[in-house]
Amino acid sequence: MNSQYMIKPMIQAPDSDPNHSRRRFVFGASAMLALMSIPYPKNAFANALSQSLNQLSGKVFDLSIDYKMVNFTGKSARATVVTQ
Repeated sequence: MNSQYMIKPMIQAPDSDPNHSRRRFVFGASAMLALMSIPYPKNAFANALSQSLNQLSGKVFDLSIDYKMVNFTGKSARATVVTQ
C-alpha cells in the first residue's frame, strides 16, 4: 500500500500530547486568577448566612401578579412577575 494515500489522524488523543497537563494547569490557574480579581465584600457570604429570613404569617397577603417584558438572551419575552 502506498503511504501517500494512508489516512492520518488529524487530532491526537489528549494523553499522547506531553504538553496537555501543562496547558490544563495554565488554563485552570488563569481562570482562578480571573475569578479572584473580581471585587466583592469579604463578609458578603457571612452576612447572607446570618440574616434571618422573613416568614409570612396570616391569611391575607397583598400580592400583585402582572406581566413584564424581559430580555435575558437577546430575544424579548413575556415573564410573569409577582409583587414587582
